[in-house]
Amino acid sequence: MELLFVALVRALGFNAGHVGTSEKRGDFEVEGLKFSLKTNFTGKGEIRLINKLGRDVNVTWDEATIFIISGLGIIYADPDLLTTRILDKGDALVVSVENLKRFIEKQDGFWIKVQIPYKPNAVISYRIASFDIAIAILEETKSKILIKFLSKK
Repeated sequence: MELLFVALVRALGFNAGHVGTSEKRGDFEVEGLKFSLKTNFTGKGEIRLINKLGRDVNVTWDEATIFIISGLGIIYADPDLLTTRILDKGDALVVSVENLKRFIEKQDGFWIKVQIPYKPNAVISYRIASFDIAIAILEETKSKILIKFLSKK
């Protein structure tokens, strides 16, 4: 999905790029601001914010994050906004989709209600799933501009 977001931001005229290979926790950057991107294409369950790589590891989630969730849309959140909604599962810090639903019910300004397709039951593809979802969104919306900016690499 980072591919789609970077394509969108570039098409809007902003300087944006992928930083996931060079940054430990960031996925993309817009005008020098780094963001993490988390997805959930089932509309339920939990989203891993950080893998702790061990139960006794002390880590904190401190990234501005864009959540793309089927059935909800696009949500912006950061640690200051979700302070009481983050759970430590021992091996990871997580937030449940249900907690994000509660968050947007009270914080409407951080949510864009847009239809995000649900994960198909059977996917036969040699590409990463997020690329297939990005293509599905662009084809469904008949995008002529964003599809040009979508990187196939």
